[in-house]
Amino acid sequence: MKKIIAAISAAAMVFGAVAGLTACKKDTDDTHAHVWNDGEVTKAATCTAAGVKTYKCTVEGCTESYTEPVAKLNHVFTGAWIKVDGDNHARKCATCDTVDTVTAVHNYTEDTQKRVDATCHSDGEKTLVCSDCSAEKTEAITVRPNHTFTGDWVKVDGTDHARQCANCDAVDTVTATHNYSVTLGYDADGHWQVCEDCGYKTEATEHSLSDTVVTAPQFNVKGEVKHSCSCGYEETEHPYATANYREQFTVSPDADYPWAYGLADYTWDPAENFTFTAATALNGDSTGWTAGTSEIKSDWINSENNVAIGYKISANVTKIKYDISYVGGGDDPGQYDLRIWRMAEDGTLVGSNVFIGKNPDGGEVKASGEIETSAGETIYLIFFHEGGWSQVANFNYVITNVTDLEA
Repeated sequence: MKKIIAAISAAAMVFGAVAGLTACKKDTDDTHAHVWNDGEVTKAATCTAAGVKTYKCTVEGCTESYTEPVAKLNHVFTGAWIKVDGDNHARKCATCDTVDTVTAVHNYTEDTQKRVDATCHSDGEKTLVCSDCSAEKTEAITVRPNHTFTGDWVKVDGTDHARQCANCDAVDTVTATHNYSVTLGYDADGHWQVCEDCGYKTEATEHSLSDTVVTAPQFNVKGEVKHSCSCGYEETEHPYATANYREQFTVSPDADYPWAYGLADYTWDPAENFTFTAATALNGDSTGWTAGTSEIKSDWINSENNVAIGYKISANVTKIKYDISYVGGGDDPGQYDLRIWRMAEDGTLVGSNVFIGKNPDGGEVKASGEIETSAGETIYLIFFHEGGWSQVANFNYVITNVTDLEA
């Protein structure tokens, strides 16, 4: 390259000298041969552009000159390191942006500020930074620490539990037997054992209840009965008092007594109705009432007329429940039945009567039900026989349950 430039420069000088013979003129208009000086660099060469050297004629009065290029300089790769790829970097020219083709391996060191340590359940990550060109790369930290089984106890099965890792959901393979509390868990449906460590509950077992009568039910007065299980579950019941007429009641002339015994003169025309006449005299052995020739006992009737047993409704009662059974005797035992009527305090019948049908075979008739009521009313149970009571040797009945149901 230098030889080519030198040849071009020599040719230019020869050309200039020849041209000077004919073209160069002084003030006197003489022609002469140019005499060139050694030249001066008028534009310095760089690594990116050629320079310029200017030659001038030294003959007095001559202003002729010519130029020739000055070759580019070589790059000086002493600049900053530049990333080439993930593995290498190279120097940049100190003067321009040209990067050297000669590379060097990155000088990686870890930036500990960016480190993410591995845990027992996930890999970590470290960031490596080249100290020369600042290139970065990340590497996984795959060595994980062991689980720390100091977390909560977790149920494994119906027999054992194990510790959970304090840092993740992993469960230890080393198990321990459930530590059941002496106190059972329970609800209304049953009870179960509870592990004090993991909270595991065994399958529920039905309660074995024992009853404690706190207050015995009395007629028209609720009692209180506690049903309790050894597990600690307890429920309290307030049973309604029931009237077992045969066993619980004695005949009494007390006017305030809730029961009244007597006769009912029943009519069907023009409207179904009856007139109640209370029995006022005790029978001979004081086990029942007499009304004329009729005798009424706690479980036996012998009468010439329809017999009625009345029960007066107490305050705050809107409904009663009854359970009655009866059986007749005599020549025509099947033609008897029972009607239940509500009567207001002024004697007015209220509501429809409840008719409990006959039993033509003479067997036992049982009836249960509920009747809407109002306080102060009387419910009359009216027994009668279509063929006349004269055909009935006796009439057995049992009132096993007349229960006030509060609103």
